[in-house]
Amino acid sequence: MKPTITVLMLTLAVSAAAAQTVPGTITKERATTAVRALHADARITGSELETEDGQRIWSFDLKDGGKTREVWVDAATGAVVKDVVESALQEADEKVLDRAEAALKKDVACEILKSELRHERGGSRASFRLKMADGSTFDAVVDPVDGKIIGLKSAGGSRR
Repeated sequence: MKPTITVLMLTLAVSAAAAQTVPGTITKERATTAVRALHADARITGSELETEDGQRIWSFDLKDGGKTREVWVDAATGAVVKDVVESALQEADEKVLDRAEAALKKDVACEILKSELRHERGGSRASFRLKMADGSTFDAVVDPVDGKIIGLKSAGGSRR
């Protein structure tokens, strides 16, 4: 029984490591080293591999002396490409956008190329540029309160 559990745990560990490695992408550990070089005393509160503004990045959220920072590391080169202190409003908007993105990804298998939270009369809307497995691109609008898709159209213009 023990050898089976050991093999299963090793398989899961290798699978998890493989899931974090995309060809041409630096490891999370290498990206973390770049962040630590700038903010050695900060506490990393979150990190993810994502596409922002068309660029593949490792995104890190940090708590640094009472401030919230966001640091982006280029996933291809390991260079820090963004390092900013976020306001409370920016941090709240990011959490809303993350929830809308999670709801969208439950309904649509895609890669998020760009995301934006827009505040409009009567509420907010989360807008996304999506890349599908076949390479086609779509624009989606999600209600960030209930996570429902309220608009989806081809980036070329046709509605779905």
